[in-house]
Amino acid sequence: MRKLIVASLVAVFLSGCATESVMTTGAGYSPTTPASVKLYQTGKPSAKYKEIGRVSIDKYNNFAIARSQEEQFRLLREKAASIGGDAVMNITSDFASVTGVVIKMK
Repeated sequence: MRKLIVASLVAVFLSGCATESVMTTGAGYSPTTPASVKLYQTGKPSAKYKEIGRVSIDKYNNFAIARSQEEQFRLLREKAASIGGDAVMNITSDFASVTGVVIKMK
């Protein structure tokens, strides 16, 4: 019985409270490569674009260890690329998460 309780607690701990999400705003696009996704922390691209979704990632991993800014940006790129994004703009950050608007260049 004790092993079952310990195993259950470990499973709950490892699953964590991850709130990473991707929301799309319409038609699906073919995935892009994460390395090609640009990040616009301030400003907007000069080319025409269409908003295709939003991405959100946790600043902390499942062990409550803070992710580096480099890792946070890598995750934003991966999530944006998964829905066909060319860039992420309007990137905002609070105490627990980083979010941005995914765009597709026209």
